[in-house]
Amino acid sequence: MALRRRPTEPPTPLELTPFAAVGLEKVERRRKPRRPSPRKQFDRALQDAQRRLALWRGGDRLAFEGAHPECLVGMYVLLHRGVYGVAPDELLAGDAMRGAVSAAGKLVREVFAGDVLQAVEFIRWTWAREAGAEKRRAAAGSQNGFRIGWRLQFCHRTLVTDWRVSQHREARRG
Repeated sequence: MALRRRPTEPPTPLELTPFAAVGLEKVERRRKPRRPSPRKQFDRALQDAQRRLALWRGGDRLAFEGAHPECLVGMYVLLHRGVYGVAPDELLAGDAMRGAVSAAGKLVREVFAGDVLQAVEFIRWTWAREAGAEKRRAAAGSQNGFRIGWRLQFCHRTLVTDWRVSQHREARRG
């Protein structure tokens, strides 16, 4: 094994880069922006959804126009809290919030063809139906019941099919 000779002078930064061999200077890469923590993303989603829901209740039917998927997750959190009395804290664990935001975006793109207002109507319908079911459970004294989690709301298409069936029935009634 041959011993490496030490250069008498330390190499320059340009000599240390892979670009030095071809005579190019090193190009500084931009740093990736830091992703917000799940808690910050959760809080930001809640604030945006609260602001838009207030406008909606005030009669502005276009309050959710251009809303980001994060806002739809915030709407889900507010409605979950309103129906069940507790926030869905599972969104604060690990990457669940990012997963919910990603799933909400995919739902808007793939199921509603980019129409956020239609997605908002779907979410409102889901929670109006669930509020009725929760009242019936309470009246019957039942402690059991299936909770609507973010995966059921945004990933599974079961609720979307139920919503479409409901719309079809309403259209038939005229």
